[in-house]
Amino acid sequence: MRTINNITDRQVRNRLRKWRSLATEEQVKAGRVWYGEAEEVANSIAEVTGIDTFTAAAVIAALSPRNKWKRNTHDAWELCKAWAKGEEQDSVTVCTFHANRDKAWRILEGEKDVLATSPKVSAFADTIVNGVMSQSIVVDVWHTRACIVTPNEGVVDCQASPTAAQYRRLEEITLEEANLLGEYPCEYQATIWCAIRDKWETQRRHGN
Repeated sequence: MRTINNITDRQVRNRLRKWRSLATEEQVKAGRVWYGEAEEVANSIAEVTGIDTFTAAAVIAALSPRNKWKRNTHDAWELCKAWAKGEEQDSVTVCTFHANRDKAWRILEGEKDVLATSPKVSAFADTIVNGVMSQSIVVDVWHTRACIVTPNEGVVDCQASPTAAQYRRLEEITLEEANLLGEYPCEYQATIWCAIRDKWETQRRHGN
């Protein structure tokens, strides 16, 4: 399995540049609107349930691993409504790991240490709420892969998520690369996310 520690900073930069240059016009457009659409969902949840928008965004973020976006938002809605009604978290079934549901519930309960120890969740929530003003990078499984694998290598078995120190390293490099292109960090990351996700899913369908 290829890991982040096997890749130099220069290699990470080169891989990000290749994935960004590979992005189609459609993927660039999708990257530009993705976080704005996510913010609309967080705002709607906040308005209906009475929780603040950042908390709603953090719940979405906590429930995102291995969860398709439509179901991700559905799960966030249901969990936030259950919490607002005073129900138990077990009353909500989610399409991610139970540990992620527990994390989202703890966020709703106001446990601040959850975000302090979860850089991806914190960055995801910050980017949803602050959009183009955010200086956070969501280093999820797809962004980690983009930092490790070049587009011409196909689907490669590699590290799925970074340690805290590795997260800071990949985030810093990505921010610098976005700034070099004059792109907003969130749009740069989302565009690369679309590019690698689409390519890998196509390759997997064709058995490559």
